Amino acid sequence: MDVGVATLLGAIAGGLVGFITAKMQFQQKSDELLLIALEHLGGGSQERNVGISAIELYWNNSRHKDVCLSLLIGSAIYLLRDSKQDDKDIELYNLERIMTFISDQEYLNKSLVMDYKYLLDAVEQAKNPKSEKSLKVKPEDQSKWQKSLAGIIAKSPK
Repeated sequence: MDVGVATLLGAIAGGLVGFITAKMQFQQKSDELLLIALEHLGGGSQERNVGISAIELYWNNSRHKDVCLSLLIGSAIYLLRDSKQDDKDIELYNLERIMTFISDQEYLNKSLVMDYKYLLDAVEQAKNPKSEKSLKVKPEDQSKWQKSLAGIIAKSPK
C-alpha cells in the first residue's frame, strides 16, 4: 500500500474517531446540564420557574422528553393539589407553562399514559379543590386542559 494512501486513511479514521468522541462528550455534558437544571423543579416558585426554563431550552434537542414530561406532570399535580400558593401569580404562570408543554404532545409513549391520567384527575378536581392548599385555576384554563389531556389520552396506546 502506498504511504500516502495509508496516511490519508489514518487521517480519515482519526478524524472520524475524534468527531464521534467530541459528539459523545457534548451529548454527555448536555445531559448533565439538563439534569442539574431539572433539580430546580422541586424548589419554590422561582426555582420551579428556572427548571421550566431549562426544559424549554433543551426541549427540541432532548432525548429525555419522557423524563421531562413525567417531572412536569409531577410539578403540575403538586401545584394543583398541594402548593399552598393560593392564586400566587408566579405559580399560575409556572402552571400555564408546564401545561403548555404537557398539552402539546401528539403522541405518548405507553409509559406516560398513566401519568397523564393522574394529571387529568388533578385538573378535574381543580373545579372543587379538596383543600385550601390547591392553586386556584381559572375555570376556562381548567376546561381547556381537561379537554386537551383527555384527547391526548384517547389517542395514545392503551
